[in-house]
Amino acid sequence: MKIATTSIIAFSILMSLNAHAGLKGTPKQQACVQLQTAPDKDIFVETYQEINDTGNGGVEVTLNEDFTIPAGSSAGEYCGDSTIKGNINRSGQVGISFTIKQSGNIMDTFSSYSTFDGDGASNNWDLSEKGRCSTSDENGNGVMMRATDKHGQLLTGCNQFNNIPDENTAKIIFTPQIQIDGNPDHGYPHYDAASVEAGSQVWIKNDIAFSEETESLYRCEQTNWCNGDPDYYAPGAGSNWDQAWSIYGE
Repeated sequence: MKIATTSIIAFSILMSLNAHAGLKGTPKQQACVQLQTAPDKDIFVETYQEINDTGNGGVEVTLNEDFTIPAGSSAGEYCGDSTIKGNINRSGQVGISFTIKQSGNIMDTFSSYSTFDGDGASNNWDLSEKGRCSTSDENGNGVMMRATDKHGQLLTGCNQFNNIPDENTAKIIFTPQIQIDGNPDHGYPHYDAASVEAGSQVWIKNDIAFSEETESLYRCEQTNWCNGDPDYYAPGAGSNWDQAWSIYGE
């Protein structure tokens, strides 16, 4: 009888270890920035992400990604092109940090992590928002998570998210505090039809011009046509303007 009891206990322990060994997940995360207003200057976004399998070797993958949101871009959500992906056995952390710059100056930062409990199709994420949850901030600044669970429900906020499958990406969305000076030209030179016709104002490919007629920014795409007859090629106003220019920020 004593031998049988020992065998049952040993079997139970083995089954428990096997069950825990299967608790692992593959977190996928993407860094995004939410702008509440159109920026008057280019916004430079620096991001860092890491996947830390805290119980099995530590940091296994990192991702540094920078991107620019041009001046005059519409208010909205902007994300990096890359997604970090790795493996976590049972539990770990998925880290993220943002540095937001304008004109070389740091406007806002955020750095934290999400606790991740892996279980394949039932992964649990819990973002540590460090008192800066954007959904509870009166100005909407701060951070939040967005992910879709295995039932197809879109979850948004700073609470623990349960049942997130491996194949679904968790977006960490940072809404920074930035200053807007209200100048529609965002500091770029104004297109002047008379000066273009006289040859005293010359545009080359990739130059950015402000149109007083449309109060919008444009990028020169074709050097010859950008300096052509304004009736045809004035940015946003000429009959064939889009053969020479593109809207900056789109």
